[in-house]
Amino acid sequence: DEELRAGASYSAPIAGNFRQSVQLRDLDSDGVNEALAFFGTGGEHPLRICVYRVNDDGTYETVSVIEGDGTGIERVYYTDMDADGFTDLIVGWSQGSGINMLTVISLRDFVPAKLTSTDYTEFIVADLDGDKRDDLAVVRIDEATQTGAVDIYSLRANDELFTAYAPLSSGLESISKLGVGNLSDGRVALFLDGAYQGGTITDIFTMDNDMWSNITLDKKNNVSSSTVRAGVASYRDINTDGITEVPRPRTLPGNGEVSYRVLDWYSIDSNGKDTFILTTYHNSSDGWYLIVPTDWRGKVTAHRSDLPGEHSIIFSLWNGDSAPPDDFLTIYTLSGENRSDRAGRPGRFRLRVVDEIIYAAELLSANFGWDNEIDENYLRDNFKLIYSDWDTGL
Repeated sequence: DEELRAGASYSAPIAGNFRQSVQLRDLDSDGVNEALAFFGTGGEHPLRICVYRVNDDGTYETVSVIEGDGTGIERVYYTDMDADGFTDLIVGWSQGSGINMLTVISLRDFVPAKLTSTDYTEFIVADLDGDKRDDLAVVRIDEATQTGAVDIYSLRANDELFTAYAPLSSGLESISKLGVGNLSDGRVALFLDGAYQGGTITDIFTMDNDMWSNITLDKKNNVSSSTVRAGVASYRDINTDGITEVPRPRTLPGNGEVSYRVLDWYSIDSNGKDTFILTTYHNSSDGWYLIVPTDWRGKVTAHRSDLPGEHSIIFSLWNGDSAPPDDFLTIYTLSGENRSDRAGRPGRFRLRVVDEIIYAAELLSANFGWDNEIDENYLRDNFKLIYSDWDTGL
């Protein structure tokens, strides 16, 4: 109230998980929350974070004031990077025109001390070196030259700051997804998806004996060539085994005007070597995907048929260019008032019901008798829904 009466206004962070104007956080590990308030004040340092500690009588007193420059607070993150019992603040200050500055602030004994500051495009906080303490990975991209890097910051004893650098793929235009996952040999890694020449590329970073490196980068052309792909499908743990996989599109056989693709998913080890895991067909427009048998490779094609309230993907046996394909499976996305009636037509069975959508399937005559025949149980076990965060990423 005193800050507001003096002419300040609330300036809450605009991104990240912590966006309230006033936030409660136990900063000194004593079991009692402190309060942090975010203000815009004007003047020489127009941004301010005030930290308040509660007294025994329930009143609050100001114990820290952190001043910053910029047009607003982009985001804030709380973590104890050096395990000293005091929370460190990672604050992103928006400078306008898409430019952001990041500051790491120690709050030991509630005395703010700036440990480092850098510009950034994105950042993420996670234990990337396996020491049970959070590290800070900062991504910077120069959109004009399409070059950039990921810097890692680790705070060690006595506020000693360790930093390391690794380049992004040359030509990466923007970031679409940034996260932490596991490699096939168990090591933790940073995964970054970005736009690249009309498609997507994945850079993967790991720490090994204080060496921070882009393990997928081909040093001949400074590009993670093995992860370049058409479309926007992102890395993820596709089979929920705790290991992150990267997709690689593969076009199905066919002679129509529209090409249909499946995604082959690969796990990556700490040397950048990939291993095939499984194949999926993704129908992003209708919100589902299907794990398809590996033995379908080269034998199956697909096409789409849309009617009002009924969208269909039909899988067919591919008989070559000279003979028509034989349909063996249809997966329906049904909407509208009569969707239940259409889902119950002879031969159809339900796969999922989500809000006002029914997903159903039908096994056709060509399914029965060929080497890779499937049944209802297979479809129910391997039919999955697509969630929006897979595409938006950040």
